[in-house]
Amino acid sequence: MHSIPVTASRSYDILIGQNILPELFAHRGGLSDTKRVCIFTDSCVKRLHLPKLTALLNERGVSYEVFAFPNGEASKNLDTLGQMLNFLAQNNFSQGEKILALGGGDSGLALLLCSAISSLTASLRRLNGSFRLQDLRLQ
Repeated sequence: MHSIPVTASRSYDILIGQNILPELFAHRGGLSDTKRVCIFTDSCVKRLHLPKLTALLNERGVSYEVFAFPNGEASKNLDTLGQMLNFLAQNNFSQGEKILALGGGDSGLALLLCSAISSLTASLRRLNGSFRLQDLRLQ
């Protein structure tokens, strides 16, 4: 497992690796103190690997919401990104909660984009005090 430290308004780690699900609860930046998590994945990875992850989450009393987008090139668009952001807003995820990208490149890239947009909304909220992630809709 590789850990990439990120220093922003608050510090956190991005964890990358193969077969790391059990390690997620032991790592400082992982899920050790998490009560709720959002999982982004594609339909193929969901079918293959989500049951293992949800079993671990259930064992530890962690609640979760899953957003699975269709596997393939057709999902690589702003509409899917907008759906992901709306999913976060509709499920009341806040900036301090954990988001997991389960799978390879597409899930990870989408997660990074969502994170960047979420950070932008937090900055906008600090500027005027009224901007919410729910106000951001990509059409």
